[in-house]
Amino acid sequence: MDPPQKDAVSYAVNHLTKLGALHVDNDTPNGSEVLTPLGRCLSHLPLDPAMGKMLIMGVVMRCLDPILTAAACFSIGNVFYTPHGMRDEAQEVRKEFSESSDTMAQVRAYDEFWNIVQSKGWNRACSWARE
Repeated sequence: MDPPQKDAVSYAVNHLTKLGALHVDNDTPNGSEVLTPLGRCLSHLPLDPAMGKMLIMGVVMRCLDPILTAAACFSIGNVFYTPHGMRDEAQEVRKEFSESSDTMAQVRAYDEFWNIVQSKGWNRACSWARE
């Protein structure tokens, strides 16, 4: 097995430092990197570090439900169906949920779906989603 390329290691260290998972210890002669408390938590999660930080911050900020929904949406791509030749119409539907953020639009659409499930039932929610 070959060692990773220096550019890849440099990129990873830079990325983890920006996330707050690594800290460069200037007190050591070679300025070695040290895991932060966040980095130690992230090292136990089988996730991309940025996704892990997002989930941890959702717990800390007490807003885990929408964060979990957003994380799930990142893994599946766009939940809004765009029929061929109807891109503008699909964009208008998305904007009903959020003018500025695709992620927030997906979270709000998901929440609306489950609100309909609870109030009107599964079949009505599925019909709403197909509209």
